[in-house]
Amino acid sequence: YILCVFEATLLVRKPEMIGYGFVIYELSKLAIAFTLIKWLNLGLLVAIGASLASYLIQLLFYLKPLAKEFSESLEWSYVKEWVKASPIILYDVVGRRVADLTLILLFVYGGPLALAYYGAAQTIAIIIGHADSLASALYPRLLVDSNSEDVSTSLRMVLMFAIPMTVGIMVLSDSYLTMLKFAYAEARPVLIILAITYLCTVLCSVFGSVVLGTEKLEAEARISLRELLRSKLFLIFTLPYLQSTITLPLALIMLRSDGKTPLMSAIFVALIDLLATVAILVIRYAIARKSLAFKFPWRSTVKYILASTVMTSVLMVVPHPTKLLQTMALTLLGVGTYFATLIPIDGETQTLIRLVLREIRMALHALAKRKSGKEDHTRKF
Repeated sequence: YILCVFEATLLVRKPEMIGYGFVIYELSKLAIAFTLIKWLNLGLLVAIGASLASYLIQLLFYLKPLAKEFSESLEWSYVKEWVKASPIILYDVVGRRVADLTLILLFVYGGPLALAYYGAAQTIAIIIGHADSLASALYPRLLVDSNSEDVSTSLRMVLMFAIPMTVGIMVLSDSYLTMLKFAYAEARPVLIILAITYLCTVLCSVFGSVVLGTEKLEAEARISLRELLRSKLFLIFTLPYLQSTITLPLALIMLRSDGKTPLMSAIFVALIDLLATVAILVIRYAIARKSLAFKFPWRSTVKYILASTVMTSVLMVVPHPTKLLQTMALTLLGVGTYFATLIPIDGETQTLIRLVLREIRMALHALAKRKSGKEDHTRKF
């Protein structure tokens, strides 16, 4: 909850810090988990301890850019407005939790093995969902100026990574699941379906940011509950309830049928989720287009699909490993193939690479300058 508060503040002021924080969290988690496994040989406690410690490191990282905010006095008028708007937020939260009831139905009627198959596949597929963080700057930009080109740019940036991530996870689904547990390799169809679902979820997130940014309800100090109820944002908050009307009845019917195996149950729920997510995606796109007339980057999307196809061709030829390091090496081969294909045909990717290299050079130059300054200061004493 503290992280949510910090990131909500940074989203408007310094959205790039959220990306840095996520990278710090993931790197810290890997380093801490490796240390705990190597030296302490802990089981489940490794995941719990690594996650808790990494969250703490991420919080400490956010404290520096937020230091100025803590020095300001509390505005009770803002608190009053937030309390007035809290029923709408609660309405959104409840809708999201209701939509998750399909997993409870999967456990009750499909059994723990079915839920284990689904959970293992979801552990891998959820990585695709992190691609929506590349569009984190879209919302604050739209608050300032509703420029349709910002939406197209954000979509290109998100799809540049989300499409190859989806394709790569689908192609190497057997290797990724085997890393978790050899028996989970049977859940490959579930992972393939969920990968497509999370790609749709990423696009849903971008379209939601378009609606949230163009409505500009949070740009003013005063929040009107009546205006919220009449806004397109309320429609976005209502969509999880619509999703539940699709998923829950269908899941109940399919899971209560006779002759199903745990794997079939997991596949049924994954297919139902995909069907509902695609429907929500179409509706969100229609609402976002009414909020702001933007162009979907179809030409760039075709390039990303083309590069992903070349990557798939390479990954299909190479035998799929079952060990962690070999799987990571094959993943890096796929990443290299994708960008080696995309860079020559896509100008925006070329620009992105130049910007990244420039940022790295500037960071190294600043680090060298700071180190040189410290050495000069030491010599004086």
